Amino acid sequence: MSRSRSLFVCRLALALAVLVAGCSAPVERPVDGTDVSVSVTNENATSQEVRIAVVAGDFDAVELTYRNGSTRRLAVSNVAAIPPAALVGVVDFRVSGTDVQHTAYRLAPGSGRGAGYTVDGPATVVYAYWPRGGERVTDYGAFGCGPFDTELDARIVVGTTGSDSASVTCRSG
Repeated sequence: MSRSRSLFVCRLALALAVLVAGCSAPVERPVDGTDVSVSVTNENATSQEVRIAVVAGDFDAVELTYRNGSTRRLAVSNVAAIPPAALVGVVDFRVSGTDVQHTAYRLAPGSGRGAGYTVDGPATVVYAYWPRGGERVTDYGAFGCGPFDTELDARIVVGTTGSDSASVTCRSG
């Protein structure tokens, strides 16, 4: 074999080795679990009923319980699909899905609570709140992080006018 042909074969082998090495690099996969922390603060002058649900991935329904004891299940996968009229007279708000953890708080004015959760896979946090004895849910929402995030830190504040501010911080590990 000639020297130039030998050099060509070596270069080709090196190029193939580099390509194969690039193909065998580790592939980033979605997380196995997410550590979730949720804090709720009531800055309102009225005690608030607060419901928190932490679910692995997406949820598939919400179950609403009313003052008269009846329940209604809504097959929705996001809170925007809940008709506002369905929230009149609600005394409990629960989420259905995989690996759901529910927490209920009654927050006095000027108080706050927090909790930590761990779920298998990406997490979604769903919340709802209303004044104690109130006629309807004041506000509700949901947020989550990406499939590669290992931590979700959610903060919900019931403001003086009843509106909320909600924020989420996501971190990958």
